[in-house]
Amino acid sequence: MMKISKSRTQLARNILKGKIAEQIAQSDYQNNGFQIVKTGIGSDFKVIKNNANLNCEFVEVKLGKSRLTKRQKKMSNILKQQGIPYSIYRVSNEFLDNYLSERPKLSKLISNFDLS
Repeated sequence: MMKISKSRTQLARNILKGKIAEQIAQSDYQNNGFQIVKTGIGSDFKVIKNNANLNCEFVEVKLGKSRLTKRQKKMSNILKQQGIPYSIYRVSNEFLDNYLSERPKLSKLISNFDLS
């Protein structure tokens, strides 16, 4: 059986945490009356308020100190040049830790996540 390195396991955990951060952001926008439209190309999603593209914004979710990729930076610049809002929704590691502590099953899933 192939053994997977600890760094690959940690990378997989970080990806999972990033997906959870994205869900946190989506819930926050939905709770404030926005509709979510997945994009996945240079942004995680766009939000629309009141079914009007006039109230439209592209959102990239980042966890902790993670940075935009080259593609995300390019998309941000293109949208901003066109006058379209592009936001980075940042979820701190502390917030995610508190979020997970309130959801023991999810927290256990991440801590037990192992690719080996």
